[in-house]
Amino acid sequence: MEYKFYVADNGLPFTDSTCAWFIYLRVSNGQDLIGSAPVITEIGGGWYKFSASPTFDIVGVIDAGAILNDVDRYIPVSIGASDSIFDRVASVFKSLWNKKTLKKHSDAYYTETLYDDDKATVLRVRDIKLVGDIETRDEP
Repeated sequence: MEYKFYVADNGLPFTDSTCAWFIYLRVSNGQDLIGSAPVITEIGGGWYKFSASPTFDIVGVIDAGAILNDVDRYIPVSIGASDSIFDRVASVFKSLWNKKTLKKHSDAYYTETLYDDDKATVLRVRDIKLVGDIETRDEP
């Protein structure tokens, strides 16, 4: 999962920061994981990002640079093991969406076709009819 955070210097975007992990700990036992902390990169306009998909919860503090005052310098983060579930669910839906076609016959009538992984074998075909604001599906 990609995490994004903003760095400011007295309210203004702080760019070209050398953001680094100051603290990176496993929540359940306080284990120091700083050696396996993800790389932080700049997006632009004061925004930075890192990617992580842990199987356990992590807390950390990012040091945005000694030039900043302490209020702006240290940025707390929380990385949850369940955060990456949303990425996996989105991936499944995207995979399913890529296997589906919707053919429009008129403003009120469509045919939906769902394909297998090979994108050639038809798994299901159903008609979708719109009557006013109500959608009906004719299951085979």
